Amino acid sequence: MSQVLVEIHKFYEVLCNPVEEMDIKEGDFVFLKLKFGEELGRIKNFVEEEEEIKGVILRKANQKDILKYFEIRDKEKEYYKKFVNFIFDKGINNIVPLACHYSFDEKRLVCYAISNKKIDLTSIQKEFGKLVGKKTFFILLPPREAMAKIGGYGPCGRKLCCATFLKEPPHVQLRIARLQGLEEKREKITGFCGRLLCCLEFEKERYEKQ
Repeated sequence: MSQVLVEIHKFYEVLCNPVEEMDIKEGDFVFLKLKFGEELGRIKNFVEEEEEIKGVILRKANQKDILKYFEIRDKEKEYYKKFVNFIFDKGINNIVPLACHYSFDEKRLVCYAISNKKIDLTSIQKEFGKLVGKKTFFILLPPREAMAKIGGYGPCGRKLCCATFLKEPPHVQLRIARLQGLEEKREKITGFCGRLLCCLEFEKERYEKQ
């Protein structure tokens, strides 16, 4: 049986197996049992490869579940505002708030942010949790991983490579830009993540042969 990839949040996907045979397809809302509680998500696709299962699909979502799902999304927006204000008031300059995920069982709040550095968030995580009255977790994402989830369009006019087909973005060195005569056009060769464009690596072999 194919494993099911379920998107719970833009930054949170899990591989699941149905608890029993059920008629489900891409785009369906399903009710899940995970290690840390209950969630509702939407089926993204089906995966043939054998990978670690993180949850169990108990049933397809009903109308009541779906209404609550969108109510939870509205609550997430309010928590996100509080998250942004908290980071700003604390003067924390090393992270950029991205989004919040409020669990379907309303027991956990996960706050996502971009950071280039490893930061000990233990104390501020606990402080923010007390502020909102929820068990709270901060998750820091590197810029490239974050942009792969957010998506967008590159200077070429196409969707970002990292958000479409690149599972593991390459480590692009500045010498590749020099090889192509682009080292002085930094604003044109820098992606939304603040790193050198991945597509520079695609042209490397052709320039090395010249």
